[in-house]
Amino acid sequence: MSYMNHTKESYKSHGPTEKGPARTILKGNFMNKKEIVTKKNLIVVLDLLDSMEMRYWIDGGWGIDILLGKQNREHRDIDVDFDGEFTEALLNKLKEKGYEIIVDWSPSRIELYHPELSYIDRHPLIINKDGSARQADLQGD
Repeated sequence: MSYMNHTKESYKSHGPTEKGPARTILKGNFMNKKEIVTKKNLIVVLDLLDSMEMRYWIDGGWGIDILLGKQNREHRDIDVDFDGEFTEALLNKLKEKGYEIIVDWSPSRIELYHPELSYIDRHPLIINKDGSARQADLQGD
């Protein structure tokens, strides 16, 4: 199901169920949200990330296009993996920029929306001393 087909009554916060852990989805009308992240939007987000002087990686569709050196298709969001030590700082920076939380599956991911820049899906990583990294699960492990 797409967020685009639902009104605010469609999404509510709920606790753990037999289908999975708790997740919080911001209530709101998603009918007229910007659904495309342009190259210009990407550059704005990359500049914001660079200003934080943290390790991060762009993955997903934009990550592939960056590696290929050209945009191959439209993208709904920017997927960002980053050093989990910056979780609160990045969230605060994104909110200051005008993003609002749409999906909160902390600590493993939070999706945010900006009316001009579209969606960003942020994934904090636990980086080990040996340089390996992993994404926390919903229980924080």
